[in-house]
Amino acid sequence: MSEWNYQGFSPEEFECKCGCGRAEMDSEFMRKMVNLRRAIGGPVIINSGFRCEDHNAAVGGSENSPHLEGKAADIRVKGRGAHYLIGRAEFCGFGGIGVSQKGDHGSRFIHVDNADQIPGRPRPWLWSY
Repeated sequence: MSEWNYQGFSPEEFECKCGCGRAEMDSEFMRKMVNLRRAIGGPVIINSGFRCEDHNAAVGGSENSPHLEGKAADIRVKGRGAHYLIGRAEFCGFGGIGVSQKGDHGSRFIHVDNADQIPGRPRPWLWSY
């Protein structure tokens, strides 16, 4: 990505967590993220954005994870906020929505993506972890 221009989001929020510094986010995905932030009217805390192949394998991500393509993010949220975020994510056009609301409150998140449909990755799709 040569120029970052996604209102209110920084590249660091989407950098791979392994330390490689890559944040190769898809521009259409990021436009939807900007719209999502506007739709919910508040902060969006990113747990995971872009993932390099090594980091994706280390965290147990799927081989065809949209995080590898810069087309996904895991957003920290819980309770009523999670319910609200799911509705707004669907409204903003995200075709993949995953719900992880088990465990301690700091580890709960909603996955959103705009990945293309391929074998083994139907879209639109809603799932839980």
